[in-house]
Amino acid sequence: MRLTKPQLLTPLQSVLGAVDKKGTIPILSHALVRLSHDGVVAIGTDSEQQIEATAPGMIEGAPLELCVPARKVVDILKLVPDGAEIELDVTDQTLLIKHGRSKAKVNLLDPAEFPVMRADSDHLGDVTIDAGQLGKAIARVAPAMGVKDVRYYFNGACLEVRGDIAHLIGTDGHRLHACRLSVSSTLTDDRAPIIPRDAVLELARLLPDQGEVTISLAERTVGVKLPSLVYTTRVIEGRFPDWRRVIPKPTLSIEIDREVVLAALRRVSLLANAHRGIAFELQEGALTLRATNESHETSEETLDLGYSGEPRAYGYNAAYLDAALNTIAHQKADLGLTEIGQALITTPDDDATQLVVSPMRL
Repeated sequence: MRLTKPQLLTPLQSVLGAVDKKGTIPILSHALVRLSHDGVVAIGTDSEQQIEATAPGMIEGAPLELCVPARKVVDILKLVPDGAEIELDVTDQTLLIKHGRSKAKVNLLDPAEFPVMRADSDHLGDVTIDAGQLGKAIARVAPAMGVKDVRYYFNGACLEVRGDIAHLIGTDGHRLHACRLSVSSTLTDDRAPIIPRDAVLELARLLPDQGEVTISLAERTVGVKLPSLVYTTRVIEGRFPDWRRVIPKPTLSIEIDREVVLAALRRVSLLANAHRGIAFELQEGALTLRATNESHETSEETLDLGYSGEPRAYGYNAAYLDAALNTIAHQKADLGLTEIGQALITTPDDDATQLVVSPMRL
């Protein structure tokens, strides 16, 4: 069979994000490749997520279905000169990749044993959304997702769909990031699947900057249809917490210069303790940030701030504040505070994003 370098390399590269990296089950480090006269289809999976990528185009030779070592073949194809024609020969359980006077032989596995994830029969409906809007929402929500939390429902992002309004929410119990999205939905009921952390990050990599994507919801899976590929992931079973109850009702709202506060926060937090705790002190017309570590080293910085009232002092995790402020693209941000220090960060002209950071004891 003869084909061009991009016809095989492009779909294989696209599925690498779903190919198992641990190598504990050999076939999961492989990709299923189907070659026909209409083009190439590659499928990669780690049993929890799957990517199916397509590269259309005429291919010479009889149709083939192969189970190839994904990363080895990608590495081989990357070094093939651009414009070179590739010839594939299959003998026994080996694949010979030839171009010009160069050739490489790799071992194959039985394609019949490849564990393709089948679409659930209990399809619930589709949600159509702007790809750019979804990509920005993921970038803002992802920092708040849990990492290997024993509360398994925190280890991902919840996609809550109610009619033509959706929210993407991530939380680890100490902070919460939520983004509102406009969608077109065929769902008959409200749904809130929890998409695993790895799947959210992989989807962010795959999303195009423009156009629309369709998200297909089922009881146990979520599928995302993108140009030239379909991404499928299993969802986290369980019920996501009632995130709306976590959104505080501030008694104080202050407009801050996001970049100025973020820069000061990063300077002060260099000498923070192992828990990244910093003191956040409000005085008349000023904000003071302080940090002290286990070696009794200290750092402090005071900023001009349009605050008028009684002095207030709270403690926060510097990394959580940094992540929240860093997700905002605007120069100005609204900082809302409750009496106990629950912080709600929004922007003056955009109420679609809500970033909550809980206080901590220092």
